[in-house]
Amino acid sequence: MMNAATLDAMYQKAIQHCAQEVQRPRGQIRRRKARRARALRDASILALTAAYGLAAGELVRLDVADVDLDAGTVTVRGKGDRGRVLPLRGSAIALLSAWVDAHGGSSAALFLPLSKYGRVFGARMSARGLLHVVTARLLQGQRQGRRAVAVVVPSLRDFRSHLKERLRRLGVRDGVIRKLLGLATRRPVTVTPAELAEAVEIADGFVHEGVRLPRG
Repeated sequence: MMNAATLDAMYQKAIQHCAQEVQRPRGQIRRRKARRARALRDASILALTAAYGLAAGELVRLDVADVDLDAGTVTVRGKGDRGRVLPLRGSAIALLSAWVDAHGGSSAALFLPLSKYGRVFGARMSARGLLHVVTARLLQGQRQGRRAVAVVVPSLRDFRSHLKERLRRLGVRDGVIRKLLGLATRRPVTVTPAELAEAVEIADGFVHEGVRLPRG
């Protein structure tokens, strides 16, 4: 499994690459809008992966209605439609706000499959398509500004594993971590909204420290 420092560096470079795509002025208006929409979508996916540990299946199940920007929450549905409400904090809420504005409302799904021209070619991203997007962005971030080299690309499971271990090392209790990641517990565990929010803020702060985010 890739070490945490390398994983953070790959993620941060990928996010910064998205930011550059949003701000790049070149190209026809249609191309610029399409590039901006894809970069905002992909940055939102990456943020929910790195700071929240969401799995591919959970990400593709998200609807626009699941994101409550006023309340600062996102409702996540795992296997068997088990749901949990997570607080949105820091960089994640900024990225999701920008993506929801760019979404266009053409589908209930939060994350749409987009062509390079910005055309929506399906009602919802597939898990396979989402994993392809994550892999491509991580590779772009690594190879930007230099010749292509062999790069080991982490899986979404790597992000979840490192997030779990990082929060444990920082003293976040196991019940809170399991609630954040949607993991089953042997017995009922009470987790307060404040505990969950603190865990999210810790994770968000680590992965986004010093990172310039895409702006809508």
